[in-house]
Amino acid sequence: MIKYLVTGALTFAALSAQAEGIVFTGDEVLQEEVTAPNISDPIVDTNPSLMTPNQPIQGQPYAQPIDQGTFVQQDPAAFGSDGGFGGEGGFGQESTISNLVSYESRITGPSDSDTNIIINIAQEMVTPSSFSFYGGLSLVMRDSFDLSLNAGARAYSQGAVVMFDGAPVYAYAGAGIMLLGGTSLYPEVGVRLLPSDNTRLDVYLRAYTGSSDTYGDHVTFGLALSF
Repeated sequence: MIKYLVTGALTFAALSAQAEGIVFTGDEVLQEEVTAPNISDPIVDTNPSLMTPNQPIQGQPYAQPIDQGTFVQQDPAAFGSDGGFGGEGGFGQESTISNLVSYESRITGPSDSDTNIIINIAQEMVTPSSFSFYGGLSLVMRDSFDLSLNAGARAYSQGAVVMFDGAPVYAYAGAGIMLLGGTSLYPEVGVRLLPSDNTRLDVYLRAYTGSSDTYGDHVTFGLALSF
């Protein structure tokens, strides 16, 4: 009985396959031919309007790409012709000398002191290593006018600490000495703003030491112009 059932099932399957036009031979394997792309074929840019690498970014003078691997660095020409601190009067390849005129107003001091304003006229030499040295004359305005010699040194930050209205701002710290009218040493801290290549504006604080009633225990707020 089982034999007849199996034989009938095989016969039915063969007839069904012939009716649909499918012939099984038992030794055929269907394969799908896959053609790999040739690696030598050129790559076609489907979007030629894209910006090419290292192409300058228009309208952004403070961040131009420089061809050094995959990094984008600040354009050295953004802050002056020599790529340094203050352009012509800054930290370039050579030391530069500029005029330095400052005005100081007394903030605190001894109650018996009549020193209110100090005007300094000096020259400053800025070195490529971010140090500067200055010296000149000081006019002390009290109940009378006193003249003094002043000299000092500053250390500027290697890079701008902040940008103010598109102009870099550098921080500095220094020290100096008043030689006439009573000797006095003073530390100072301040910032230097670079609105142009050959003009610099300083804002600073000084604390004068010593026993002289002209400078001793005075703290002043100063504004300076270097050009």
